[in-house]
Amino acid sequence: MENGEWWMYKAENELERFSELFVFELCRALGFPTAEYQNSGAFIRTKDFTRGVLNFEPAAYLVGDDEDYVTNYEAFLEFGEQIADQYVELLLMDAFCRNADRHTYNYGLLRDQKTGQVLSMAPNFDHNIALVARGYDDSPRKSDLLMELLVELEGQTHAVSRYLSRHPKPIITPELIAQCCIQTGMTVNVDYMQQFAMAGYKVLDKIC
Repeated sequence: MENGEWWMYKAENELERFSELFVFELCRALGFPTAEYQNSGAFIRTKDFTRGVLNFEPAAYLVGDDEDYVTNYEAFLEFGEQIADQYVELLLMDAFCRNADRHTYNYGLLRDQKTGQVLSMAPNFDHNIALVARGYDDSPRKSDLLMELLVELEGQTHAVSRYLSRHPKPIITPELIAQCCIQTGMTVNVDYMQQFAMAGYKVLDKIC
């Protein structure tokens, strides 16, 4: 508890902290809901996104341990298009930044504590296995499972097309990636990050 607000601290190495901060900055730049992250020495800290007045319901309470994109999309669509669109934004960011840790306790819904009414998806959080958290790859990033799963979701549900019919297409450029790298306040290979994130972003071209 600091100045009346709860923060969670996680001990992470430098690349893990960078990955958390970069995804936070990119989410903010694109207008995607995100938990707040700050660097704090050997720790990364994130503010309680429930603010003590909301309930977080993990996706596991809806779908068990089934991480299948189609199953989850259809489950969230039951709560309306706004919720389903927020889930798509989560998947887009996972594809852009190769977040391989989207288990069913790592995303979910925010509910009113008194009424139980679903208000929104929880903001995007926990990215310490995304991007370069496990080190730099020896070769340029190519198509991977997260990109392929997003294309498969579109083929079965048209979820991304439906999202884009209601929202402007997220625009990521090498310049934006460099800006997000700078805003983390950490030293990183910017050229590598530009190649990495743009490779993930190209999945939208394939879908569109």
